[in-house]
Amino acid sequence: MQHNLTILLQLFERAALLLMCLFVLTRVPRFKEIFVKEVYAPQELAMVTVVFSLFAILGTYTGINVEGSLVNVRIIAIVAGGILFGPWVGLITGIISGVHRFLIDIGGITSVPDYKRYGGDCLGRHLPTYFGGAPLDCRHPGRDGL
Repeated sequence: MQHNLTILLQLFERAALLLMCLFVLTRVPRFKEIFVKEVYAPQELAMVTVVFSLFAILGTYTGINVEGSLVNVRIIAIVAGGILFGPWVGLITGIISGVHRFLIDIGGITSVPDYKRYGGDCLGRHLPTYFGGAPLDCRHPGRDGL
């Protein structure tokens, strides 16, 4: 029980660090301009995708190793990018961070599930939207047999 509480506190610490970095980013004048816009230029979306991808990769490296698995806060950057700047930023950030996670620990116990969850599943679930279908639920990867 004490070990689980320690891991939880470490995870909250890493999440707070990531959120503090995102908060500081909102104080940079160039990003302030981007946050108040309603329509974004492709260059701006590319820039924020790179920034949120870097934060997601930082979330991977600040993870906690628990019995061979990496417990991390990468998803916070992915979701924040998607909520603030739209699904393409979140989707591309998820794919980049998923591929990165897969490549840093190819033989690891969670490398393939992380890649599938953050990259492949969300891509496959959002593609039907652009062909006239309804998006599938990305919150529960693997539930519908994918």
